[in-house]
Amino acid sequence: MDGSHTPVRLLPVEIEGVFWLPDQPEKVFPAKLVLRIGHSFFLECYVSEELSESDVFSQTRILEKLLTFLGRDLRQKPLSLIGCGVSEPVVRYTSRRRIVPGKLSFFVNLILLGGHIVDLNLARFTSFSAFFRGFNQWQVH
Repeated sequence: MDGSHTPVRLLPVEIEGVFWLPDQPEKVFPAKLVLRIGHSFFLECYVSEELSESDVFSQTRILEKLLTFLGRDLRQKPLSLIGCGVSEPVVRYTSRRRIVPGKLSFFVNLILLGGHIVDLNLARFTSFSAFFRGFNQWQVH
């Protein structure tokens, strides 16, 4: 299921694909974007041995700032995940404080389907739809 036109009532939805950081497009990793009831969004990924030895998931990178992930679902549709941060302390460290292979979960503040966007200030849309958490049909006119 690609989730791009899935009504809210069908949550939770899982969108599998591959993702990367904008400054390291060659370091691709498989992950699953999970859209849960209550409109919470998470990117769950497995950190391979190769990625754990690179700076993709370095402690300073993932724990000290929000990240943007770019990706493609299994149908090759582009995804942009903006404002992502570690959601749970599921990272294991060696005695040298190095991340070892395991699962990482990131919360996602903003999901853009259909394009790769790193800087929202530079984005220009021909059409746009949005869902705002906390509003219902009676509050928005």
